[in-house]
Amino acid sequence: MRFGGIFRTLGFQIALAMSTLIIGVSALVVWQVGGLLRQNEMDRYTDEIIASRDQLSQQIATDRELSTTGAIVLANQADMRAAIEDGEVVSILQFASEYYQRTSSPLPGTPGLQVYDAEGELIVRAHDPLRGRQRVVPKEVRQVISTRTALGVIRIDELLGPSVVGIAPVFDDNENVVGAIEVLTALDQSYLRERSRILGVEMALLTEDGVVQADSDVGVERGDITEADRQEAFLHGTVMLDLGDGSYLSTILPLRSFDEDWVADLYLGIDESVILEGVSEVRWAAMRATAIGAALAVILTGGLAFVAVRPLRELVDAARRIQANDLDTPIGTGGPTEVLELADALDDLRLAVRQSREAMISVNRDLASKMDQSTASLTDATQELAVMHGVLGALSSDAPGGLGGVVETLIELDWADGALIALANEEGRLSSAASAGMTPVAREALISLIERGVRGQRIESGIVVADTGDLPDSLRMYEIGGFAAQPMVEPDGVAGIVAVTTRRALRLTPSRTELL
Repeated sequence: MRFGGIFRTLGFQIALAMSTLIIGVSALVVWQVGGLLRQNEMDRYTDEIIASRDQLSQQIATDRELSTTGAIVLANQADMRAAIEDGEVVSILQFASEYYQRTSSPLPGTPGLQVYDAEGELIVRAHDPLRGRQRVVPKEVRQVISTRTALGVIRIDELLGPSVVGIAPVFDDNENVVGAIEVLTALDQSYLRERSRILGVEMALLTEDGVVQADSDVGVERGDITEADRQEAFLHGTVMLDLGDGSYLSTILPLRSFDEDWVADLYLGIDESVILEGVSEVRWAAMRATAIGAALAVILTGGLAFVAVRPLRELVDAARRIQANDLDTPIGTGGPTEVLELADALDDLRLAVRQSREAMISVNRDLASKMDQSTASLTDATQELAVMHGVLGALSSDAPGGLGGVVETLIELDWADGALIALANEEGRLSSAASAGMTPVAREALISLIERGVRGQRIESGIVVADTGDLPDSLRMYEIGGFAAQPMVEPDGVAGIVAVTTRRALRLTPSRTELL
């Protein structure tokens, strides 16, 4: 037989057709796997960046409340009120310096403090005393002076630029407004870099005057985000932006003043290459597995095609089922042994493709599980943040019963069944000031145990007992399975304790310890 005649044989034509079909099915499966993985990753990162935007919005709201609380605390100091009323700049600077030494700012941005008179005119900038002139009285300061109410806002400061501020009025002994105190934290690069690190996204702040970037690699400019981009981000949550040499999955958080005027836009983005990196790894793994299976099937098909020339219809139908993603129907046919072996090879290919699909489904389940865990962690953090806000609200309220509000807020925690605040008298003995979720007998038993100390733990450094069943004086009869007590320390000693109890054994995580 001449060499050219081989190409005209039925066996060769069957082998060529089957090989082409197998390779096509494998390529189709790989393409579908890649497309599904990419879509799943895009959906996951879309949910992640929207959650980051919402978390950042909550964090900025918290920062405003912290700044407002600091301004109120400083405005209520008698010495500071007297200095503002008399216009004593040196005394104001001294009190401001002492305030900064006692309370370090929890916010990452550049801090600032400004004092105004009753007309809203700037008396002094504590963070830059030599630059005491202002171009215009901020409308936020006028609002606080006119309404006699503290205010937490976002505004553009003349020196610090976009800032989180808290403004509180200062009253004299006759309840007349004599000025205002403003505590500021600049939304500068250090602020954005810290928030970017926590959230795991790239960030930039866009104002009318320019751009503040958390990282120089972001490369976003004021003109890169159009009004159409903002509308799409508002409607769909995210928008794809071409920035520099790459594309970014982006969202925008607008910042507004107290009267709803636009102040700036916070840009959050994730590089598309980061999203596709995990997709590429899984895609290449699927391609390798499919290519190996396809290569083996092609080799086997080529060897058997020259003798399997009769019962080919069932094999073609089976291949088409695979092409249609029917991976559950077994491949069966009759005929010579060689044809049966070819059917077995196609069935192996079907199983390999199905395993690839199941692997993809398993990856999706893992991604969903991680997302659920992240959601649970965010829920816990949100609850703890809400409790913290409730405690601050109870402590800063002018209404009586503030400590009672604190303990009632503490037992809203899922892991806390009881709460106790006890104050120390001149002899150092503790007495209950407020409690919730505890009987009087259980409360006195717990105070007695804390005063004596437990296993070398003293009240001065805090006492944590995970399981009271191990103690000689068990508290389980009072439905106290575990407790944690933290001291309230003043310069002259321990002023009291705050304790949280559980009916079962206490599991105190780092975040719960930090909350206490």
